[in-house]
Amino acid sequence: MTKRVVLFAAIIAGIVLLGWFLVLSFSGKLIVNPVLFNLGPLEIRWYGFLIASSIFIAYFLGRKLALREGIKEDYLIEMIFWGIIAGIVGARLYYVAFEFDLYHK
Repeated sequence: MTKRVVLFAAIIAGIVLLGWFLVLSFSGKLIVNPVLFNLGPLEIRWYGFLIASSIFIAYFLGRKLALREGIKEDYLIEMIFWGIIAGIVGARLYYVAFEFDLYHK
């Protein structure tokens, strides 16, 4: 099989699984626990796991593309770092802007 066929099959499988998950979630048949797992007193939540995994995926895909384009890995790491910082600050500003009643007192 070629890479395109495998990639296409993976995309279709992902779409089908996502659709199945959404149907079960919105129908109330599947209740998702917000805690992925516990490490003693530390709770690892789904959103934290997904954010961390997306950062790792961005790094590895970005590294592959950067090497192909001749961009240094140090530059990529710096841009990912500043992207994370900008994302955190932007998310907080968005939250404060739309929940301003909580902060304006």
